[in-house]
Amino acid sequence: MDKIHLTIHENYTSRLIEKRLEFYPSIYEILSDMGKKLKRVEMKFNDEKISFSQIEDFKIHYDLLNSKYALVFGNESSSRSYKLRIYLLELLNKQTKARDEKLTEAQVAKIRNLIASLEFSLKSDLGIYISDFNDTRGELNMKHYGDVIKIRKERNSS
Repeated sequence: MDKIHLTIHENYTSRLIEKRLEFYPSIYEILSDMGKKLKRVEMKFNDEKISFSQIEDFKIHYDLLNSKYALVFGNESSSRSYKLRIYLLELLNKQTKARDEKLTEAQVAKIRNLIASLEFSLKSDLGIYISDFNDTRGELNMKHYGDVIKIRKERNSS
């Protein structure tokens, strides 16, 4: 790539990251809050449960943010966001009982995993793992939190 194209690419990337830094916190906040609620349910903390109405409220709020900010999502974030939204839509469309009915353990785990995957890709879009692991060339090929944990363990044991 010649110098002019490299400069254009660097400027574009810089502006894209700035926009993501502006938009992603509100997206990440709603994902993180729901992810924590779902984790408490999985751990049976205070016998907490999640109802279909809570998932519906979450989906409505997330869909609004997605419509507003998805334009700056990276490829993985777009794909993972789509998977989350489609799963929630299918789950809610299949729901024929009262909205106060609670989700099953399998449904809770599936949603939590989809959220965790999306959270990871949003952080990756911002380059957080590149700076944490000095991986400017993308050689570590991290795709989810398990990769981060594995690499940290490997580096701590050396």
